[in-house]
Amino acid sequence: MWVRDNEPEVYAKTYKALNAKDFIVLRLTGKFYTEPSDATSNACIDLNTLQWSEKIVNASGIDGDKLPEIVPSTTVAGEVTPWAAGQTGLKAGTPVVMGGGDGLCSNVGAGSISPGRTFSCIGTSAWVATTSEKPLFDEEMRTFTWAHIVPGLYSPTGTMQAGGSSYNWLKGQVAKYETAVAKVQGISPYDLINAEAAKSPVGANGVLFLPYLLGERAPRWNPDATAAWLGLKMENQRCDLFRAVLEGVTLNLNIILESFRRSIPIDELLVVGGGAKGALWCQMMADVYNARIKVPVLLEEATSMGAAVTGGVGVGVFKGFEVIDQMLELNRTVEPDPEAVAAYGPVKEAFEVCYKAMLPVYEYMASHQECVRRFFPMKKEQVLAKLRSCGLVAVVRAKDADDAMRIAEACIEGGCAGIELTYTTPGVNAIIEKMAREYDGTDFVIGAGTVMDPETARMAILSGAQYVVSPYFNGDTVRLCNRYRVACMPGAMSIAEVVAGMEAGADIIKVFPGELFGPKILKSIHGPIPQAELMPTGGVSLDNVAEWIAAGAVAVGAGGSLTAGAKTGDYGKITETARQFVEKIRAARGQ
Repeated sequence: MWVRDNEPEVYAKTYKALNAKDFIVLRLTGKFYTEPSDATSNACIDLNTLQWSEKIVNASGIDGDKLPEIVPSTTVAGEVTPWAAGQTGLKAGTPVVMGGGDGLCSNVGAGSISPGRTFSCIGTSAWVATTSEKPLFDEEMRTFTWAHIVPGLYSPTGTMQAGGSSYNWLKGQVAKYETAVAKVQGISPYDLINAEAAKSPVGANGVLFLPYLLGERAPRWNPDATAAWLGLKMENQRCDLFRAVLEGVTLNLNIILESFRRSIPIDELLVVGGGAKGALWCQMMADVYNARIKVPVLLEEATSMGAAVTGGVGVGVFKGFEVIDQMLELNRTVEPDPEAVAAYGPVKEAFEVCYKAMLPVYEYMASHQECVRRFFPMKKEQVLAKLRSCGLVAVVRAKDADDAMRIAEACIEGGCAGIELTYTTPGVNAIIEKMAREYDGTDFVIGAGTVMDPETARMAILSGAQYVVSPYFNGDTVRLCNRYRVACMPGAMSIAEVVAGMEAGADIIKVFPGELFGPKILKSIHGPIPQAELMPTGGVSLDNVAEWIAAGAVAVGAGGSLTAGAKTGDYGKITETARQFVEKIRAARGQ
């Protein structure tokens, strides 16, 4: 619908609309199909017939001919064509099974293949899913129902936004001491966090954590919801904060579980994902859910195992989905503690009361934050933090505005946080203004490059540029940027220029052109000037980016080596290259 309304020319040329998996099937076999589990995500399916709903399609104004045929998940869509074999290295004639969506594959991989078998995944997001013989419709719309990969079954599911990511946020923002100690001891910081949390009793000494760091999907469906610790008093300690985060995620998931229990008796759950590694959290889930918790040996392979089993059933290698039971070796089983179960009763009530009491606060804060964003744009310290965190600045030189936008968006899709739109691109001020407006309030920052003088820098800032990059040091440009508190990165080739830039107040020194010296130049500069923050540009490639980071670069600027795909119109290649850059930078940092 978005494409139809915003890019009508693209919509008019569209033959079929496919999900990612179904597009791969197309490329391998030449066949246009989808299957029920992925079709559910399009919100146009009739769950009773597992076919496209004529009523929904007509109401939405979508051209039904653009939707692919729905076939069972275990259908062999076709065989790998000779062309696809040449492109992939797969053997021509290999059967290709439709498979299923990632969440439904995890159902199979977690053994949720018959009515009542329930599991929870504690990953970046977290969810509870079960299996039923018919769709479950929650009157409060806290959950939704997917078509199952297993024919004739359904998967009622509820997914919260910040499950394991709340845990990770705690590690990165609050538990920095534990993280530092763990690095020295060579252990996981989560082990120390769990040990600290275990010092706090059930209910975290009266502290509640509302885990809505990213708004919320199930069970709240409230994009304005925000996270909060509630009930803090002087007597509370770090251990209470730690435990409250784990309890907050678990209490939120319990609401989903209880909605399923209205229709299905559930007395045990299989738990997968990184969160299941901790004994404390597993016991907490057993107590909050009042259910037996089963923890398999393989915690992070449910989705891939489910996909493998689905493929195996499709080609006849496996007689049925029951084969997954032979693969699920249990590591341990955790029984609920009756005393803790009883103690969590009032905690559950308090969690619900506090969320409802916060609703007018969420509404007010949503408007307040919009006001703050409007009148107080992102501070340059925040801009610099985002650039340092990602470590990649895409230098965008393009033939025209359309090309520049497509290159920039491809880089952003690949995870590049910094976009440097150069003044060698025609009409760049308008491009900066458009992108700055579109990406306001996101994790992506828009800057201007090839800024030769303060006049150009001022134009860039007025257009919305959040940082300014120059090929050489110009003191007046740096002073202007500092006047308006905009991050500034002048170029330098020598020790003298590096020092001059730092003395003038430059935030990061752009070492340019980097290809003249290679990564060793950074170590040479850091010898006498270890405090200098350096960003090499020119000559940075996938082959040497790790060397630049290891040599001390806080970030790198990449141009032609990153955006080469634009020359042939292959913007997907740019996205993939950006992903590779980001991955190599993270690996070089040990992240």
